[in-house]
Formats: sequence, structure tokens, C-alpha cells
Amino acid sequence: MKPADYSTSISSQNKNLNRYTNVEPYDRTLVKVSHVNYINASYVMNGKFIATQDPWPNQDDDLWQLIWEHNVRIIVRLSNDNKHPTAHYIRDDIGGEWVMGHDEIVVSVKDIQRHASFQKRTITVTKDAHSRVIDHFHMTNWPEGSVPSPDDLYQLVTTARNSHKKHNDGNEGNQPSPYPSHIARIPQL
Repeated sequence: MKPADYSTSISSQNKNLNRYTNVEPYDRTLVKVSHVNYINASYVMNGKFIATQDPWPNQDDDLWQLIWEHNVRIIVRLSNDNKHPTAHYIRDDIGGEWVMGHDEIVVSVKDIQRHASFQKRTITVTKDAHSRVIDHFHMTNWPEGSVPSPDDLYQLVTTARNSHKKHNDGNEGNQPSPYPSHIARIPQL
């Protein structure tokens, strides 16, 4: 690859929007979102996943805009960082609706399942007359600066893969949902 393929000039112009200054997306893999000048999000593994840092408190609408526009059906949050301010883009209780995103996306938590090392929330998002179900996985026992146990990580990955399969099987002849886009904070080790 040419050196230009590794350029981070767009990210460098938006340093105040990067949680970690040493983790910048390449310009060529940067995820574009309507109504958003910049969000630290990259396509990885040839576009099968989207990786991003925990959003800042003022970036919750940007994150939901990304989720809607890129048809994200699986979200995996790997951190349990409580030391730094983070957008409250998802609620901890079932029921109720709130509006997020720049296109007024209605979000509601329908179910919460607690596992030993993670939580799974089933979320419904609606825009206009279109609704989608999203599964949000939050690894709750991966503290800042450490590594999770292989068993905990295996359980999370297996459950998320099963969820992806369920989303694809439920399409009944329609175009399958895309491979799950995982949105996860990259821990600073």
C-alpha cells in the first residue's frame, strides 16, 4: 500500500472528538455518517465490522445516526469504563422510548438478560414507519487496562454469533441483514 493509504489527516483535524489520541481511524476506512462531520469509527475486516471508541457525552446522537444508517443489528461494547464521561446512548431499564440521532430515531429497550460477564439488551429502533431489532451486548467485567478471561470472551462471542444467525434466519426470503457491525471501545492497555 502507498503511504497515503495510512493517512489519518481527517482524524487529526478532529482530535477533540477522539477519546484516545493514539487510536485514529485511517481516512480510507473512516465511517461516514449524515449530519456528522466526524466520528471515530472505522471499517475493519473488509467492512464486516465497525470499530469505534466509547462516544463522548455529546456524541450519542452521532452514534445512533451511525447505527441507523449502516443498518447495525449487533452492538458489542467491550469496556466497563466508569472513570471517564461517556454518552448514555442506551438506558438500563426496560420500556419507555427516547429519541436519538439527527433523524429522530425512536429507541426502546425491550428486554435485558444478565449473564455472568455481560448483559444483552434487545432494543427496537424506529424511524418513520420502519423498525429494526438490535441486540446490544455489554461486557461488564472487562475493566480498564486489563484483559478479560478467555471463557468470558468466548461466551460473549458465541452468544453474539447466535444472535447474528437469528437476525439472518428471521428474514424469511428477504435480503439478509449484514454481518454484525460491532461497535466497541478499544481499551487503552
